[in-house]
Amino acid sequence: MHPILLYANPTLLAHLLEPLLRYTHSGLYPNRWPVHDLGTYPNATGYNRGDDEPMPVEEGGNMLWMALAYFQLSGDVEWVEKHYGVLKQWTTFLAEDGLVPAEQLSTDDFAGALLPLLALLSCFRSSS
Repeated sequence: MHPILLYANPTLLAHLLEPLLRYTHSGLYPNRWPVHDLGTYPNATGYNRGDDEPMPVEEGGNMLWMALAYFQLSGDVEWVEKHYGVLKQWTTFLAEDGLVPAEQLSTDDFAGALLPLLALLSCFRSSS
């Protein structure tokens, strides 16, 4: 959806990201990565216990790419400054834990955890 919003009007993407950013700013979500979603329609109650679907690397990357794309097209420095703390938090999480993440789901729910990626990474680590 985000490429369509960027093409139509980048401000629409900022509006789409805003609820997730606000929820993270609130301090109610305990994890260092972005929340997977805000809840099941019609209730956007969040996951105050941090028990949402565990996809931290994928969600972190998605949110940062969308934020970067919005900023590149809009030049909205005020928006970036407003959300800088959260964006930095997610970036720090990915830098520290993104290369070899703990067990988590991926968009390909049929594959389960990211075992193929972890196996590939362990091959590179053992060969060095």
